[in-house]
Amino acid sequence: MKEKLTGKGLDKKAIEISEKANIKIKDPQLEQVHLHASKSLAYQSLNDWKLAEESINQSTNFFRVLKFNKSKKEQSESNSEFLQTEIFVLTVQGNLFRERNQTLLAIEAYQKAFNLLQSNSNQLNPFKKQPQIINTTTVERVHRGYLELLTTNSTQGNDFLSKVRESLKEHYIAELDNLLENKKWEAADRLTLKLMLYIAKREKEGYLDAEDIKTFSCPDLRRIDANWKNHSDGHFGFGVQKKIWLFTGNRQEYNEEAYGKFLSRLRWNEWDYDMIIREVEKDYSKAPVGILPYYYLLRYDYLGDTLPHRQITYRYLRLKVQRDFSNLPPQETYIWMRLGKVLADTDGAGWGSYPYSRARVCQL
Repeated sequence: MKEKLTGKGLDKKAIEISEKANIKIKDPQLEQVHLHASKSLAYQSLNDWKLAEESINQSTNFFRVLKFNKSKKEQSESNSEFLQTEIFVLTVQGNLFRERNQTLLAIEAYQKAFNLLQSNSNQLNPFKKQPQIINTTTVERVHRGYLELLTTNSTQGNDFLSKVRESLKEHYIAELDNLLENKKWEAADRLTLKLMLYIAKREKEGYLDAEDIKTFSCPDLRRIDANWKNHSDGHFGFGVQKKIWLFTGNRQEYNEEAYGKFLSRLRWNEWDYDMIIREVEKDYSKAPVGILPYYYLLRYDYLGDTLPHRQITYRYLRLKVQRDFSNLPPQETYIWMRLGKVLADTDGAGWGSYPYSRARVCQL
């Protein structure tokens, strides 16, 4: 199965299925339930809907018998395995129903999985290091699948949609807290962007524009910032970056010299992203103060290429001084020339100032 997924270019899915196969479940019957559900998930990735349906049917049949015979006096560890397996099976079942356009059945499966997650949160920890039945991918899959259906089917009402959205946000914040606590800096940096796009409802666009940043939720921004600050001994965070922004002479109006100082102070004008992560992971306490988060200003240009905004910015500043765009590919020349207009717009507000203006408003 792993080879088939890899052969289709589904490397991440192959890793997920391989990890599922290595999960040790004490109850052999429960292990069979989990195994068939995992096979169904793999077949779904391969678009083999017949085998996917056969596998999930086998899983649910095994589980129905097991649930009927289950003793109420089992140990709490076994109960946790039983609960996790039930959520996983419902999630895989919901995915299959959704892909087969069986909307009502999909909603029912996702709702059961969601309710189990909500009512048993004290028994579940999707952030454990060792492979387990329920992990962050499963939790996200429940929410994402359910949200997609709730958005297009109004049978549950807006209040329930808001409840599921809020639940996924809380999951992402908890995941961010866990990553930062374990000093997984790059994963935390990328999740920060993902979380902010989700909160601002800008996932489809893939970036935050000036208006999104100016109206970003202060309570959410403070919580994200607090996680970064608390787990880095005050070394990283938006509030730290805001202080450096102001200290280097930056304000709402764009100032090229001050902006250059800001970039230099954080080494963003010298290091690419891989270098930043290497230095932070080597010893975060010796990395430049405020160098992270970095990824949250990822911007998409009109050509569909992706470059971090600040990486474009510092390259633009250096090229502007040199007055030399000859070493850029033709499609990039327009991007950097256009950026000059963005940074020195006639309204006097450089795009780069907005994140730190918001940090001031939110009192970070």
